[in-house]
Amino acid sequence: MRQSLGLLYGILSSATFGLIPLFTLPLIESGMDMQSILFFRFAISAVLMLAVSKLQKKSLKLSFREFVTLVFLGLCYAATAAMLIHSYEYLSSGMATTIHFLYPVVVALVMTIFFKEPSSFRLFAGIIMAVSGVVMLCSVGGFGNLSITGLTLALSTTVTYALYIVGTGRTCAASLDGHVVTFYVLLFGAFIFGITTLHSEAWIDLPETKSDMINLALLALIPTLVSDLTLVLAIQRIGSTATAVLGALEPLTAVLIGVFVFGEAMTALSVSGIVMIIAAVTLVILSTKRR
Repeated sequence: MRQSLGLLYGILSSATFGLIPLFTLPLIESGMDMQSILFFRFAISAVLMLAVSKLQKKSLKLSFREFVTLVFLGLCYAATAAMLIHSYEYLSSGMATTIHFLYPVVVALVMTIFFKEPSSFRLFAGIIMAVSGVVMLCSVGGFGNLSITGLTLALSTTVTYALYIVGTGRTCAASLDGHVVTFYVLLFGAFIFGITTLHSEAWIDLPETKSDMINLALLALIPTLVSDLTLVLAIQRIGSTATAVLGALEPLTAVLIGVFVFGEAMTALSVSGIVMIIAAVTLVILSTKRR
């Protein structure tokens, strides 16, 4: 039951995370600065998570060790979001997303080398198929020109996100309530983006229309609060590596949103990528069920 619930959380996390373009693109088109969008995304979700935690009477008290650990995890999570977005300024979204999705490989290597996690052929095959499927999905629009700056930013996200996933499962955060971990990660993320925005001497853009407010609220609720909470719960139940591979559903969801909402083309290559990702997720489920 614990593993089945963990798989469900992992699938829900990656699927909801893939909805980011659905709410972010309209905000960008309305003229909101990306740094402001990131700040409101984390700040609103932190407030919502605080309300949920209070309603469920969760204790938010932390020891010094727990506080330092969650600050580190919040920094990794916020750095990943910031660097991935800025990498789009130098690389095509397909190239940046493909490079970023090397993070399951980094997670698997860290877990195997440093934590002696037993390797599984099915899990290893799932990683290869997931990465291959993402390459197929994201190469449809072309990879464009290669930029060293963009490459560095995108590669850095594989490390920061892998550290976040491994850290959530292998530090004292693993024994904390998932709601508490999520609240502090989102809170520290909002603090970081608020400071960096003010440090750049730019004002935080406020939403000007009702539509902007709705999109910000949905961005904070679905692909942030729900996605990160279920990610933490998945890691605590099925481990870092399996959860990372299930993340292949993120670009799949984003591509489907592009096709059905924004009218983007569906090609034979993208269909092949979808099949590969579904096969990879199936292998992960089978691998996890056998433990």
